[in-house]
Amino acid sequence: MMPRLRDFLQRGTLHQAVVNWGIILVGLLLHNGLTAVTLIIVARQVSPDAYGQYVAVYALLSFAVVLPGLGLDTWILAQYLPTRVQFTSLWSQSLRLRGLALLIWLALMGLLGFILPRETYPWQIWQPTAVGVAFDSFSLLSLAALRTQNQHKLVTAWQAVFAIALFALALWLPSSSNYIAAFANGRMVLSILLALIVLGYHQWLYKPTVQTWEISNWEILREGRPFMLAELASAVYVRADVSIVSLVLGKSATALYGPAINLLQASFLAPRALFLLILPLLSKAFQQDLGKFNRHGILQLFIQATTGALISLGLFIFADDLLTLIFREAYLGSAQYLRLLSPIPFLRALNFGVGTMLTASNRQALNTRVQMIVAAFNVIANLAVISPFGLAGISIVYVISDTLLLSATSYLLWRSNKSLT
Repeated sequence: MMPRLRDFLQRGTLHQAVVNWGIILVGLLLHNGLTAVTLIIVARQVSPDAYGQYVAVYALLSFAVVLPGLGLDTWILAQYLPTRVQFTSLWSQSLRLRGLALLIWLALMGLLGFILPRETYPWQIWQPTAVGVAFDSFSLLSLAALRTQNQHKLVTAWQAVFAIALFALALWLPSSSNYIAAFANGRMVLSILLALIVLGYHQWLYKPTVQTWEISNWEILREGRPFMLAELASAVYVRADVSIVSLVLGKSATALYGPAINLLQASFLAPRALFLLILPLLSKAFQQDLGKFNRHGILQLFIQATTGALISLGLFIFADDLLTLIFREAYLGSAQYLRLLSPIPFLRALNFGVGTMLTASNRQALNTRVQMIVAAFNVIANLAVISPFGLAGISIVYVISDTLLLSATSYLLWRSNKSLT
């Protein structure tokens, strides 16, 4: 065993990191995984066209909500806040900024709902989904703040409660022609309840104190801007494809492409859990010990690569079995697209690893520039291939986009690390 890794193990640091990774992963599996299972139940209760409408609405709104998020979820994870006063002040100011931005966003989404084609984006699904997505964004900021305080167990508990309640809702609702609208409204209510509970807990545990440390709203917005642009770019090449498919090819193609994308996004849970764990730790290490930052950064890259490779291999080999087991034979046509998309978990895991090191070392602006360029390429390429090549072309563009992102950010990390040593 390598001496550095052996020392790491002996100090118990790795053991605690693995435990926390497991806790975060359980939370993501319960929240994202059980939510995905819930959507499978929904898909079985309605026609493929109705399911395609819900996927189209949720994809577009979850993409658009990145803007009022202001990039604060990831930004607050990257902050080293050694005192309670610093944490409380930063959290409360960030929450007020996001709340104001979400109110403006909801008004704009209400107007957009009247403009979009009702056949693909029906109002009875659009309106409650928009409200629910806004409250989800409000909750996510507080949950991210709690992660900086190492409260991963509490975050996991709340994620589990929400996912279980949503799952129970899907099972409890009676089958009817109005099932999708009823589900959208129920999900909205659960999102509102979670936001209120998390906010109440924050107010109780981290009561505002006399401010001896302040950061201006403009400074928060300025520092959060690269993170917002990065999240927007990431959302483009993660979610824009579904919106483009919905707008150009319609709900039937969305119903065919949607299951493959749902399984693909579920495969990101393990790499994302490691990202949520490692980012605050690497940010602290960068401030205190550059050698430790590099050692831990390389170790997490190795773990990310191994995890992603295993997931990619599993998706390629078991695509038919997974779709038949989860979505039944009606969605088996998605298997060919899932196989085309199967390299992405490996690429995405490495992108998480490289991006974590750039963000933790105050080089998010470099990462953001590359993500914006790749996002622009993704949209242009998708629009170019969708008519002649359909869903196969969209899938290949997704793989090329992640490959370009990994190549560019890896070069930037290597070049910028040379300047630090």
